[in-house]
Amino acid sequence: MARGFNENEKQVIKNALIDEGKILFETFGFKKTSIIDITQKVGIAPGTFYTFFPSKEALYFVILEKEELMIREKFTHIHLNKNQQPKVVMKHLLQEMVQMFETNALIREMYIGHHMEQLVSRLPSELLEAHIAQDTNALSFLLQHW
Repeated sequence: MARGFNENEKQVIKNALIDEGKILFETFGFKKTSIIDITQKVGIAPGTFYTFFPSKEALYFVILEKEELMIREKFTHIHLNKNQQPKVVMKHLLQEMVQMFETNALIREMYIGHHMEQLVSRLPSELLEAHIAQDTNALSFLLQHW
């Protein structure tokens, strides 16, 4: 019988799955990355993956949420000069967004690669609802900040 993981080991493995998953998803894309690819990199059995995530989509979603948090943080710290014309401010923000799409393979693949539908269809509704609420709160904060 296999031994269980202690809490520290669980956290290390979960973080490794996230880190290696991100690298593989960025390199090969969502469809071409398998759970076996990820677990081989981490050094665990494929079945052990399900101890940490219910599906490949759930892992991808966690990685996307981390990416989104970094992007949100970046947009929160954009310096907007209140004396600038709104047109100039919006142009600057749109340029930042385009650059983010060009440089972030995960976000680009999600929206341009049309994986959003597949991801959304395979995630629990309560997870999506919590994410939408979090996005709404973040957007409200950004609008107030700007």
